[in-house]
Order: sequence, then C-alpha cells, then structure tokens
Amino acid sequence: MRQVDPMEWYVKIRGEQYGPMSEDALRSMAESGQITRDAQLWRPGLKEWVSADQVPGIIVPPNPAISRTPSSPPLDHKERSSQRSPPKEEFSGATSGMTMPAMRPATPLQRFWPRMLDAWLWVPILGTGLAMIAPNMFHMGGLYARKSAAYVLLIIFLMPASLVLDTVVYAIFGNTFGKWLVGVRVLSADGDGVTSWLYLRRNLYVYTYGLACGIWIAALCTLGFSYTQAKKNHLLKWDRSLGTRSMATSRNPLRLWIAGTLYIALVIFSDFLQTYASLQ
Repeated sequence: MRQVDPMEWYVKIRGEQYGPMSEDALRSMAESGQITRDAQLWRPGLKEWVSADQVPGIIVPPNPAISRTPSSPPLDHKERSSQRSPPKEEFSGATSGMTMPAMRPATPLQRFWPRMLDAWLWVPILGTGLAMIAPNMFHMGGLYARKSAAYVLLIIFLMPASLVLDTVVYAIFGNTFGKWLVGVRVLSADGDGVTSWLYLRRNLYVYTYGLACGIWIAALCTLGFSYTQAKKNHLLKWDRSLGTRSMATSRNPLRLWIAGTLYIALVIFSDFLQTYASLQ
C-alpha cells in the first residue's frame, strides 16, 4: 500500500488554494474556525475536491462515498499556473483566536543562497585558523600554497567542518544565519522543528547528493537536477529520505540579493586570503 506523506493536504478557502500541509494542521485550523464544513480539501488519492465535513477526523465522521483514484489536483485555469500557499498576512480563527503563519515551500533560490552562505561563512574562519596553526603549509612553497591543493583541502576538510559548525549554530539558535536572513526554516513533515542530529544528517545528505562532495563538475549536474526538481515542487532526496521540508516565511527578493551578495563576497575573500598567504 502506498504510504502517504503527512504533509500533502491542500485546502481551498474563499477561492484560494493553500498547501501542502499536514492533517494535524488541518485539524487545528478546523478547531479554530479557519476551516469550516464547506471548505474544499484534496490530497493525492482523492478523485476530486471534497468538503471538509466529508474527511475523517477533520469536521465530522467520514463519508464512505469518497472515491479514491490516483490523480492530480483538479485545479481551475488560474490555479494551474501557480499553486497558492497561505497569504503573507495571518488570518485569525473565529473561535480560539489562533493564527496560521504564512509558510510555503521555499523556492530553489531560497534553498541555494542560504545553503551556500551558511557553508562558506565558516571557510575563511577555518582557513585562517589552520594558517595560524601551520603557517608554513600555506606560505610560498608550502603544501596548500597551490590552488589545486587548497581546493582539495576545501572539499575534504573545510566544507564538511563548516556543515558541522552550521549544525552547532542551528542547535543554539534554532536556525542558521543564511536561512534566517532569507526567511527559511527546516521543519519536519508535520511542521515541527527538527532535532540537531536530524539537521546534521540533512547537511551531510545535501553535501553528498546536492553538492557532490564539492567535486565541481559533478556538483554542476547535481545542483541543476536539484533545481529542476525543486522548481516542480518535488521533494529533494534529503527531504524525501529524512522527512524534512524547507519552508519559507518570506518572499522578499531583497533578502535573496543580500544573501547572494554576501556569499559571493565570502568566496572572493576566501580566495584572497589563500593567495595572500601563498605569497608570504
């Protein structure tokens, strides 16, 4: 039997389509009055949109007449062009006053820029620390004075160590600098925060399957494939394997520009440090 993802419900409220979201989120919205009996719900396996009072455990007991066949969501013309997620403004529940935060899946660029920024944030710091411990290895004639050797050091030590330190930051603050800057959070399929151990495993998955362990030719292929999958709203390998989601609370393009600019500046600065050390 097909195992259904816990965060794949869609809901239509006042003509707007939101989702995907978990069944627990639907129940909370129903209890607060945000979802009423006539709200339209759909998930993979349902033949068509159904009212909330026909779905087991949401409003009333199940209606056995619901038919299930594999299908795509029956979207109208406007919805086919873009699946909508909750609007940026929060709307209050009619009974308990609960508000639903405006979260939706992160776009490919909202995934890429904070990921690279968080990884490279530690590269110049770690590199400077190594140069202080073993300066002769970075000076002219030293092992890591050559660009090729420095690149090997980057993919074997600096990047993996950066991902570990990235996890430490997440464990302390509940998010990382890059993701905070862009407005992205890593959540479980039920919408909860993830543990530090799960976050570290996700980092290692991303490094292996998303960045191809830093091997740049392979990384171009894996990044391109990940981009097209995310563009189609498909789960990427690490999210599919670990049950995580990359969710965005902002669509502000300025935040993306800032993150991208900081990342490029860090790459240039790291290269400058390596070149400067090799000339000493």
